[in-house]
Amino acid sequence: MAIPTKQQQQWRAGWTALLITALCRGVLAMMASLLLWSLLPVALGWHVTVVMSGSMQPALRPGDVVASRPVPAQQVRAGQVLLVNDPDHAGRLRLHRLATIRPDGALVLRGDANRADDSTPVRRDAVRGVGTLRVPFAGSPAYWLRTHQVGPLAGGAVILLMLLGGACAWRDEDDRSPDDVDDDAEGTTTGPGEGPDAVAEAGAEGRDAEIRRAAFARRPVRLALIGAATLVLAVIAAGAPALAAPFRGTTGNPASTWAAASAFPSPCRDAVRADAPYLYYPLEETTGTVAADASGNQRNGTYSTTGVAHGEPGPCPAGAASATTLSGAGMISTTQRIDAPGPTTFTEEIWFRTTDYRGGSLIAYANTQTTTPSQYDRQLYLDNSAHVLFGVYTGSVHTIAGSRQYNDGAWHLATATLSGEGMKLYVDAVLVASNSSVRTAENAAGYWRIGKSNFSGWTSPPTSQGLIGSISGAAIYPTALSPAQILAHYNAR
Repeated sequence: MAIPTKQQQQWRAGWTALLITALCRGVLAMMASLLLWSLLPVALGWHVTVVMSGSMQPALRPGDVVASRPVPAQQVRAGQVLLVNDPDHAGRLRLHRLATIRPDGALVLRGDANRADDSTPVRRDAVRGVGTLRVPFAGSPAYWLRTHQVGPLAGGAVILLMLLGGACAWRDEDDRSPDDVDDDAEGTTTGPGEGPDAVAEAGAEGRDAEIRRAAFARRPVRLALIGAATLVLAVIAAGAPALAAPFRGTTGNPASTWAAASAFPSPCRDAVRADAPYLYYPLEETTGTVAADASGNQRNGTYSTTGVAHGEPGPCPAGAASATTLSGAGMISTTQRIDAPGPTTFTEEIWFRTTDYRGGSLIAYANTQTTTPSQYDRQLYLDNSAHVLFGVYTGSVHTIAGSRQYNDGAWHLATATLSGEGMKLYVDAVLVASNSSVRTAENAAGYWRIGKSNFSGWTSPPTSQGLIGSISGAAIYPTALSPAQILAHYNAR
C-alpha cells in the first residue's frame, strides 16, 4: 500500500478536507433519515408505496414514498388520497384522490394532474388505506429501476460512492494524545558524539511535537463542525416528510381544483370537510373569478366581476389570506342548477364580518344565478340593525331571528338548518332562534348564491340586497348539522 506523501497528509488535515467530510457525512445522514422515515410506518401496519407516475403532481411526484394508514372503508370522504386495488390492472395499486362517492357507494377517483375522473369506479372494499405521510425522493432508486432509467441509476451510484469517499476525506495530523507526543519528545536525547545532525533532528522532532499538540487542541472544534453539519442535515431530513399538505384538497389542474384553498393545512377546512358538505367555498382565492369548491364534489362557483376584493385575513387564516370582501354589489353563485323541489333538508353556514348598518344577504337560494331573482328562498341574511335572520318561503314567508347585533367588526359564524325538526338558527355555535312548525321550503329549481339576493316582501328587509363586509368559509350541507358539529366548526378556528 502506497504511503501518503507529506503534502497529502497536510491536505487531509486541512480545513478543505474537513468541510468536505462534514458535508458528505451530513448528506449521508440526511439520506439515512429519509430511509428511516420510509420504513417506520411499516412497523405501525401502514402500507408503504413508491409513486410511479405523475398523475398526482404536484402534490406527489414520481419517486416519492407514501405511507397510507389503514382506515375503515365507511369512513373515507371526498378529498382524501386513497390507496386502492387498481380496478383496471389486477395485482396493482392506485394512489388517487377521492373525487366523489356515487349513490350506490362506489368511489370515483381522480389524479390531481388529470382533467377527468378515473374511468372505472372503485368498490369500498378495494380501499387499502388513506395517504398520510409523504417522504420526498426516498423511492427514487426503485422508480428508476422500475422505469429502466439506467442513467439516473448509474449517476446515483457514483454520487453515493463519492459521498462515502468524501466522508473519510479528513484525517487529523496525528491521532495520538498530547501525553504520547510529550513522551516521544522526552525520549529524544542527544548523547556525546552524536553530532550536529542528531541535534537538528531532535529540534525538528520537538517542533513536530508542538505542531501535534496544537492539532490535538483544534480537534474538538473540527469534530464539532462535522457533528453540527451531520445533525443539521439529518434534522432537515427528519422534517421532510409531509404529514398533511399533499393529502388535503386537490391541486394542480384548474379544471378540477381548489388550489388556493389547499395551500395551507387548516383545522377549519378539516372540520367542515369531515361533515361531508355538498359544496364548500373557503373563498381564499387571490385572483380570478372561480370560487373553488373544497368539498371534493367539484361544484365550483363564480365571483361577480365587480364588487369583490380578495386577500383579506379571515377567521381561520392558517398562513394565508382566507376571506373575500364584498362592497354590496359583489356576490358568488354556483354554476350548477339544482332541480325542483330544491333542498328540503340542509344546513347553510358562513363566516362574516361587518360594521355596516344596511344589512344584506349572506346565503340564499334563488332561481337566477346573477340577475335579480323572482323566486328567492332559504335566506340567511342581516337586517339593518345587523341581526341575523333565517327564512323560508312556503306560500308565505317564515323567518326566525337572533336578538343581538353583529356589526361589531368581529368574525361571526352564522349557521341555519332546516329538517324534520323545523328551522334552527345558530350564531357562533349558539342556538339563537328556532321554529319547529316549519319543516319545508319553496318547491323550486335554482342556484345557491352568496352575498346578494332579493328581499321584496320579506321580514325586516335590509336596505342593501348585497352584503357590505367580509365573508369566508361558505358551506352547504345535505343534512341538518347537530349542535356538536356546529360547535366543532366554530372551535376549529
